[in-house]
Amino acid sequence: MDNAHIRILGAVMESAESGARSITSITDLIQDARNEVGLCYELRRAKGDPPLDFKGWAFICGKNYVIRNINIGRRDIELSSAIADSLTDSTEEARLIQLIDQPSIRLDATDAIAAIRNLITITISIIETKGDPIDLSILELHYHEHKTFSKIAEELDLSEDCVRKRWSRLLLAVSVEVMNAVKADSKLAKVFSAILDSPQDFRISLLGLLSLVSAKGLPAIEAAIETMMP
Repeated sequence: MDNAHIRILGAVMESAESGARSITSITDLIQDARNEVGLCYELRRAKGDPPLDFKGWAFICGKNYVIRNINIGRRDIELSSAIADSLTDSTEEARLIQLIDQPSIRLDATDAIAAIRNLITITISIIETKGDPIDLSILELHYHEHKTFSKIAEELDLSEDCVRKRWSRLLLAVSVEVMNAVKADSKLAKVFSAILDSPQDFRISLLGLLSLVSAKGLPAIEAAIETMMP
């Protein structure tokens, strides 16, 4: 890497950081934006298509990176907030069954339950692999003890922003790996084919399933599936 390239890359990353700082003060997110935009610049340069106004381009990319990640986190947090008080009837079970009970698949209850069990097993395994001890404590307190993010922050002596960010980042990474694992399994790929074309749809469905399991327990979900499916 020649000196001119190093200088330009440094300027790109600094501009990306400035763009990120115009939206947030979260240090880790700013650093992520800086690194991500630097990588994107390198990929464009390797293809022979570097942006002409690389500073302006990097500033906008850094800004958009933060906006995109904050919006993802907000959507996921809104989904998770349903755990304690809104999963009290059969509505969520019905949505889950609608997701997997497609005419082209024709599952019976036994196959549906096996698919759900397998998906949960894969998800737990990936969570344990991807999460550090703090991440796992946050998930334990949130999903199993149904504590709010503010309560978790107090218990773990962290800021609420840090707790929310860790939770969102971990679940986003986990959903990507779970989706890839499902695609690699022909049986699961068939069962969950309705959501495999969209990472966002898959993440939302996976978070909904985790919330449902947390609120009611797997046996209750299995009983609902047996009742609603042939």
